[in-house]
This record gives sequence, structure tokens and C-alpha cells, in this order.
Amino acid sequence: MTPEPKRIPTNPTPQREGRWWGKFFEKLAETGIVTLAASSAGISRVHVYDLRSRNKEFAARWAEAERLGLAALEDAATKRALATSDRLLEFLLRARLPHKYGERTIIEHAGKISIAHDDAALEAAVRERLERERLLGDDGEQSEGGAPDVLPGDLPQLPAG
Repeated sequence: MTPEPKRIPTNPTPQREGRWWGKFFEKLAETGIVTLAASSAGISRVHVYDLRSRNKEFAARWAEAERLGLAALEDAATKRALATSDRLLEFLLRARLPHKYGERTIIEHAGKISIAHDDAALEAAVRERLERERLLGDDGEQSEGGAPDVLPGDLPQLPAG
């Protein structure tokens, strides 16, 4: 059975509070669990959250303990992934190298396209090009009844700015 956490005086001194900090931060870095860390230091969970909100030094040490705890957790996950779990390994690779192993999404648009520009020639060329692309088959060859060819160089350039 876990002993009841110590009651905190209403006017604690920095020296009195600092005595349990080491135990608290050590356990927080080890487990990442605030309730367990507070209990191991003999202090209430509510008190540590209150102290973190009003004491910059305590908050900074808390952040460092969490960082160390997350690094240990990541190390443990990596060891487990390498030893036993392809799925966990895939997850870690996606998290660490998203540009290489992340999800790839292709976005396609099916619908009307509006061009916010006054150049009627540009709009006509774009619409003609889209129509031509719609009429091409998967092999890139023109389907029956196809539209005239419009090449990228045929499209007018938009004015700068």
C-alpha cells in the first residue's frame, strides 16, 4: 500500500521544497508519470503542478526531466522494434524520417476550375489544354474526336506581380 503523500505547508521555503525535487525529477525522467514521481518524493500531485505554474526553475527542471524520459522511451521503443516488431519499426521510421517513409498523398481535383484573371486568351488556352488532357487515353494517345494539340509553350504567360 502506498503511503499518504506529505502535506505541504502553506508557506514553504525554497530550501524545504528543494529537498524532494531530486527524487521527483529522477522518477519523472525514469517513468514520465507525474503521479508516480510525486508519490516517490512524498508530495502531492496537485502541489507539483501548482509549483510548476509559479516557479520557473522547477518548470525548467520538469521540462528537462520529461525530455530525458522521452529519450529513454524512444530508446526502449527502438530496441523493441529492432528485436521484435516490424510495425513499430515502421512507425519509428515514419516519425524520424517523414520525407522518406511518411505517407504520400495524391490530391486530384474533379470539378469546375475558375480562373481569377481578366485575360480571356489565357482562360481559353487553359480550358483547351484541360479538354485535350481529358481526351487522351492512358497511353497518351489521342482518343477519337480529340481536340487540337495545345502545347505548354502555347499558353500565354501571366503578368508578374
